[in-house]
Amino acid sequence: MPVRSVVLFNIGPPFGGFRSAVRPGALGLDHPEAFTAIEAALTTSLEQLAHTPFEQWRELAREPVSEHLVPRLGNRKGLIDFFVAQDNDGTRHLIARGIIPFPYWPLGGWVVHDGRHFNPHGEVTAFTPEELAPVW
Repeated sequence: MPVRSVVLFNIGPPFGGFRSAVRPGALGLDHPEAFTAIEAALTTSLEQLAHTPFEQWRELAREPVSEHLVPRLGNRKGLIDFFVAQDNDGTRHLIARGIIPFPYWPLGGWVVHDGRHFNPHGEVTAFTPEELAPVW
């Protein structure tokens, strides 16, 4: 299950940078359409990875990003970042962060984190909310 947040201020890398965030609805900040657009792009990206052999993941990073993998809200484009870790048994753990920046404050925006575990046998399982809690 994806984790939604509203980032007020973000500097540095997407995973490990300085960030100030609140839950959607706090301070009156919520945008269901933005979150839905981000979640749709994340789902499509994660499904594409689930159907791509491990050996080809690096090649995907070199290819231009397809438009259907970019979160959009009207004429504003967002982006998706990934963090990947791998166990000794070959299982990959991927966390994706999708963001659509605020219109007049590009240091913040609407953010969704989602993740999947990909084992070498082709099985894919979603991160639990507890596993995604540290990235909130």
